Amino acid sequence: MKKTNIRQLGLFLGVLLLLNFLTVSTPTIPSFGYVQEKPVVLFDAQHTHTDTWASDYVQMNESLTKWGYEVRWLNTNYTAGILADVDILLITQMTKNMSVASKSAIDTWFASGDKSIFMFGDSDKYSDTDAGTMNDLLVTLDTDIYFERTAIEDPVYNFGAGYRVRPINYNTEESNAKVLTDALPHGSSEFHGPGAIIGKNSTGDFVALEDSTGKGYNPDFDGDNVEWVVRTSENGIALPGSLSGTYMVHPNGVENNFTMMALETFPGSNGKLVLASERIVSSYKHMFEDPGEYDIPQDDLYIVWNTVNWFAPVRSRPLIPNGLAIDYPAHDMKFGTNSVFINWTVGVYNTEILGYDIILDNSRVNTTGAQQFTLNNLADGLHSLHVRTTTTVGFTAYSTEINFTVDTTAPLLAFDGPVNNTLFSTDEVNFTWTASDVTTGLDTVGVYLDGTFVQNTTSGFYNVNLTDGEHNLTLTAWDNLGNAASTDTLFVTVDTSLPVVEISSPTAGQTFTEGDSVTVTWSGTEGVTSITGYEVFVNGVSVANVTADTTTYTITTPSVGSHAVKIVATDEAGNAGEAEVSFTVEVEPTTTTTTTTTTTTEDGTPGFTLVALFVAIGIAVLYRRRKR
Repeated sequence: MKKTNIRQLGLFLGVLLLLNFLTVSTPTIPSFGYVQEKPVVLFDAQHTHTDTWASDYVQMNESLTKWGYEVRWLNTNYTAGILADVDILLITQMTKNMSVASKSAIDTWFASGDKSIFMFGDSDKYSDTDAGTMNDLLVTLDTDIYFERTAIEDPVYNFGAGYRVRPINYNTEESNAKVLTDALPHGSSEFHGPGAIIGKNSTGDFVALEDSTGKGYNPDFDGDNVEWVVRTSENGIALPGSLSGTYMVHPNGVENNFTMMALETFPGSNGKLVLASERIVSSYKHMFEDPGEYDIPQDDLYIVWNTVNWFAPVRSRPLIPNGLAIDYPAHDMKFGTNSVFINWTVGVYNTEILGYDIILDNSRVNTTGAQQFTLNNLADGLHSLHVRTTTTVGFTAYSTEINFTVDTTAPLLAFDGPVNNTLFSTDEVNFTWTASDVTTGLDTVGVYLDGTFVQNTTSGFYNVNLTDGEHNLTLTAWDNLGNAASTDTLFVTVDTSLPVVEISSPTAGQTFTEGDSVTVTWSGTEGVTSITGYEVFVNGVSVANVTADTTTYTITTPSVGSHAVKIVATDEAGNAGEAEVSFTVEVEPTTTTTTTTTTTTEDGTPGFTLVALFVAIGIAVLYRRRKR
């Protein structure tokens, strides 16, 4: 083969390879429903509070851009040229009148086909925001839905105040409305100071959209192709302002499920109109954020996304990460440590996750890219926990909130009675105590008598019959996580035995002579405690109380007759033992004495009387002998 042919073949093969490379590697331009072009959103900054409110729409601009829209800002009047390639028109809280030319340009543009308008009102307690300014445009467009010059509050479903309305009714039944309310993750949004959306019937009268029940449509409203989207709870209250004229249909103070967002379609031009009675596209009070005000999850962001994507689809809905769930801990688990490990899983999503926020007790404590974390230094008590994640297109997913309890504190435990070292004279002793645990609850109390386990109980007492002697009781209380507390040892002494008394003097029946003093002597013994003193009774009458070291008592000159002396000994427990003895006191014996009178003479010799006596005695003796 010639070199020329070889070169030609090589060139041909190279071209084939290059074409194949280009075919495989060239990225496919995403289709947004418009040939190689992004839908254009025009935000009206000309007729709103651009001097003070423009910063509130930065988040909106960023989100729309991330979702795949081209955002432009209007800072002049409307013209056909400005509107030529615009797909969606956003008009929020108009405070400046729109020129006739501008309204005419919008009317022509809207009728050209496949155009959408999203308008946002704001009652703000009858401030300078005038619903009539925006209604002027709606009159030009000949719509069937309008803004009412009123304020709506809800005293029950709100974010801390009645005017921070938290609507809970979403139309998920009608064909278009359910697109706008599709897959709202929280079922709750914030309308911060809203008004109401009303209708115009075929006779040109303005009427309420809702019926008296708040569930259906007002039978006086006969507009076509209108669907309500968001309504208050049945607790909604209308508070009309001082403005007079048209666009006021709800009486002051009337309660109902008021319509705060509605849509209207125009089949002839395939036009779409959505009215929201609050500027939920604004970051004011975090309405266009999730979480919103007070870090509360809310759905305004998702409602806006559903709406603009209904207007001009850019893609299938960017999936909110589903299946975000805390795997551990389980709901209502209890921990005896102040460090708790948590982990979670997430399901399907087609956008990049920026990270996971860990929300403990309604406050973010950490952000991590991992799917696990350890919570440290947790206080005792009940805690709430959920995890949320935000994607690169601004959508946030939340796990279900769980609760768990930390309890590292031992139960409270204390004896109520008896007092330590109490002495009992009976064998029955009642121990009482107080035990509690406020965090996880008391499990049981262990009772230990004299160092030996006796029982577990949840009562606050223990009754027991004890032998004489010293005993001790200790308690240990456990809560439901095993935290334990023990008491100090409580000592008691039981003494049911009586003191023993022995009287050594006088002896039983001993006799004493009248005038003598009688000394009583005794001794006392006690087996458990000590004798504290003695009481002396004589003939049943207490005559003395003496200390334990006194064991004698003297009865001074008891009277003649029988006497009983009793000694009563008392020990520390109040037990009393006694001994008694009797003795007698007698009269002193009488002695007989013969008196003889003797007469003596002056010289000392016995006188007559004594001699006569001796003679008489002698005669008597002789006489008796002779008689024998």
